[in-house]
Amino acid sequence: MSFSSIASPFVAVFKGIWWFLDLCRRAFFNLIILLVLIAIAVALFTSKPDKPKDKTTLVLNLQGKLVEEVAGSPREHLLAGAQGEMVHQTRLRDVLTALKEACKDPNISQAVLDVSEFEGAGMAQLREVGTALTQFKACNKPLLSYGEHFSQAGYYLASHANEVNLHPMGMVELSGFGRQRNYYKDALDRLGITVHLLRVGTFKSFGEPYIANAPSKAALEADAYLYDALWADYMSSVEAQRKLPAGSITQLINTLPEALKATGGDGAKLALNAKLVDAVITRDLFREKIIKGGALDDKTIRQVSLADYARQAPSPPPSAPPWVWWWLKARSSTASPAPAPSAATPPPA
Repeated sequence: MSFSSIASPFVAVFKGIWWFLDLCRRAFFNLIILLVLIAIAVALFTSKPDKPKDKTTLVLNLQGKLVEEVAGSPREHLLAGAQGEMVHQTRLRDVLTALKEACKDPNISQAVLDVSEFEGAGMAQLREVGTALTQFKACNKPLLSYGEHFSQAGYYLASHANEVNLHPMGMVELSGFGRQRNYYKDALDRLGITVHLLRVGTFKSFGEPYIANAPSKAALEADAYLYDALWADYMSSVEAQRKLPAGSITQLINTLPEALKATGGDGAKLALNAKLVDAVITRDLFREKIIKGGALDDKTIRQVSLADYARQAPSPPPSAPPWVWWWLKARSSTASPAPAPSAATPPPA
């Protein structure tokens, strides 16, 4: 019997033991790496900032457009953050939640609304934020607003503040509501294209760009009905918040050339004279106003951003599917009533 035939069983056993040990080693280290990755993910997505200290200022720095949900996937946001790119969108739910919680938080002494980089929103969303700002003021906490330039949407929100501050080089831009449409009749005629449009009714202007070069009287009337109502609602809300007489904004617009000439072309002074703003100051002077109502931390205003404060707020309970509510309702309706207490057993107090 040769030596190789005798040693081969031991070699096979040794290879098996070595394979098993190597498998355990790789599984052990892979498990450690997996646990580390899970810990990092949990720390990134579940960690919350420290709670604000006493006399903290809530800074509502609205970035970009106000949206119901931020566009893009979490992976895209993570990559954008790693590349140093900012997501210029503000979620409506974050603003409403932050204002609601700040109203009850004794550590929040005031709020600052900065709309310098705000890019607008729909009137329905603006009304929701405006209502939340009004409710915050009702908690006896000051609300200050500042803007290097007030757009129409930004000024709608800023007008809800106790004090509206504008940069000396800024202005309040109120352009009203409207839209522009392209008309293609001349272009289609040059291309030799004939459009056959079938429509029923007077106020049917969807197909007009293909058969005309300008809007019809009916289209102008329908658009005016909509935009005049929106503009009237906007003006009445701003005038009520700023405590201005009804029709003040309309009067300012009608006399704008003369009023602007009287201020030497200074848009900020024009807004101050029209009482659209309370003060025309630089950002440094506005910072001193914030300090009076708040506190300092190492020469820095004690503040918390909208994003950080919204993360601290309790999350709403998850909504259940409709079939769950149907099942609970059916279960409660079919439940047998509780037996009446007997004379020997007194009812509970």
